[in-house]
Amino acid sequence: MKKHVILFLSVALLFSLSNSAFSQDAKPKKVQKGWENYKEQYETDYALDFEVVWNSVLKSIQDIGCQTITKSTRAGDDGLYKGIVHSDFCVFAMGDTTFTVLNQYSLDMPFVRGGTWDNGRLQYKFIIKEMEAGKVHVTMKTEMSGMESGVAKKVLFWRSNGLLELRMLDLVNSNMGKEALEN
Repeated sequence: MKKHVILFLSVALLFSLSNSAFSQDAKPKKVQKGWENYKEQYETDYALDFEVVWNSVLKSIQDIGCQTITKSTRAGDDGLYKGIVHSDFCVFAMGDTTFTVLNQYSLDMPFVRGGTWDNGRLQYKFIIKEMEAGKVHVTMKTEMSGMESGVAKKVLFWRSNGLLELRMLDLVNSNMGKEALEN
């Protein structure tokens, strides 16, 4: 009897000390509400100069503490500009709350039984096209990923629910207002 009590207490102590024993074991419930913000890509038009939109996108990536890994512009034969901006993978979740934050912003996060998520990241990809003088079309796509170090031991990719994308577009719009006022 004494052996059973000691064994039970040992197992209970082991699980209580293990940080990830239960934290990520339960499969998260699918929330259909997340689909309302999801899009394969986000598109919008602006009645502003190309340079204003371009600078606002670059500033917005910088404002969230992320770096730009690709930025290039070129003028076409018609004299209209086209630019491409890719951010680095911007870390938005890290530490003990990573799993919770990933579930908050994910549409279809991979299920890893007993997994330990180290971080959550999102990469922004913008295509900015001048349609005519004073008119610009912006297309934004994203790629969500996270490092799972417990079971899969690799970076996994999935779709975002669109909330971070909408935040970025709000920031771009806000920076355009500032940029337009400064010019």
